[in-house]
Amino acid sequence: MFRDTFDVMEAIQYLSNEYIEKSLLLSVTERLEFLEEYRLLLPESLFEERRNRYIENWNATN
Repeated sequence: MFRDTFDVMEAIQYLSNEYIEKSLLLSVTERLEFLEEYRLLLPESLFEERRNRYIENWNATN
């Protein structure tokens, strides 16, 4: 939907079967901790810019 509106950088990550099997064994808490740690790796401005674009697009269509 937003592919034409926003510059999109795509990355492909290939996951081994072993990695997937180990991931399936993670508890909900471990999964949430992983997501939080990953979020902290990214600059906050990335989320703010994306959020602002979504809001602008929303306002333009409503």
